Amino acid sequence: MTELVIDIRFAATGDAAALAGVYERSWREAYTGMLPAMALNRMIAQRGAPWWSAALRRRSNILVLDIDAAIAGYATLSRSRIGGGGMVGEVRELYLDPLYQGIGFGAQLFGSARQVLNRRGHARIIVTALEENHRAIAFYRHCGGRLLGSGKTTFGGEPFATRSFVWTQ
Repeated sequence: MTELVIDIRFAATGDAAALAGVYERSWREAYTGMLPAMALNRMIAQRGAPWWSAALRRRSNILVLDIDAAIAGYATLSRSRIGGGGMVGEVRELYLDPLYQGIGFGAQLFGSARQVLNRRGHARIIVTALEENHRAIAFYRHCGGRLLGSGKTTFGGEPFATRSFVWTQ
């Protein structure tokens, strides 16, 4: 019998190249046709293995979904950029390699991210997604997120509407 080992853990310094690969594949799958091509390519080029190595050296809060010793996804965690003081945490990014999407691993990773932030004293958790990213919006609603509000961000100088969701303990 073959055993599948699934682990959600904090990223280690040796995970940089794998994280860069997941980032590229997931961003191309999620944002091709949505974001300007030059901006998308620039974002991907900036987030190569050296960027991830530097982030990991800074002890960034990055959880990884490890399936049979391969990084299948990641989530980055922080105190909220929107505000609310120390009581509000944020899942800044949550991406899965397209091969692992749609089969429940994203919900497991998101649940672990929420648990980590709750244990750190964040009573509320927020996430922001592009309004045009219908899959992300549906995912966060499926995970129990309540619409908190809307905003804007830019990619390649073009404005994009965002939606923020909130969870409470």
